[in-house]
Amino acid sequence: MPKVYVDKGTVIHKGQAYFRQSLDLTQEEYENVKDLVTIEDATETTEKSYKDLDVEELKALVEEKGLEVVATGKNGAVKPDYVKALEAAAE
Repeated sequence: MPKVYVDKGTVIHKGQAYFRQSLDLTQEEYENVKDLVTIEDATETTEKSYKDLDVEELKALVEEKGLEVVATGKNGAVKPDYVKALEAAAE
């Protein structure tokens, strides 16, 4: 989920207009407005974001992006597995 700065136009997101402001978007939303925004330090934001999320939030992101998670836990995937899959997809 890229954090962007709207600097080349106005972006309407969830009924609100953004201009010269930061905004969190899904990858699909970003693709629709990428000509109007600049990605803010993607590596730092992504690493901090994923590690701050709980397992259910990470699982939802993985499903949204259609990623495959390699489970290393005794009973399936654990938090680091989801973080690893999301970070690999961001590279």
